[in-house]
Amino acid sequence: MDKQIELCINTIVTSYERLIEISRKERACLITVDTDGILSILQEKETYLNIINTNLNKLKELGVSKAIISKYESKIIEISSKFLYENSINEKIAKQHLAFSTSMLNLYASFMQLNQTYNNKAYIPYKSNFTRTI
Repeated sequence: MDKQIELCINTIVTSYERLIEISRKERACLITVDTDGILSILQEKETYLNIINTNLNKLKELGVSKAIISKYESKIIEISSKFLYENSINEKIAKQHLAFSTSMLNLYASFMQLNQTYNNKAYIPYKSNFTRTI
């Protein structure tokens, strides 16, 4: 039983380590706006998160005591915190891209409105208000 517990915990730790590496690759894809790369990375992340959840459920099923978990708790908390930190950086990059894209779309929309207004006024025939009498 101790071997199963240790195997589950080691799998959780290695999965978190792999998630950290994947988050760094994700950052590179976010910076270069590689949408295909981001999609494959998100699928890979989901796979590792499922592995972590499966192993956590196994630990619950095994009825692991708090004393056994406490040996590994600090390592798991440390590595999961690193993963959350990497994800927070990626989140900021993604938000910056979204804000930039939104502002560019708004700018383009304002140019389109200006262009439509200009085109509509360009077709109005000129009529002078000045009348000259000789």
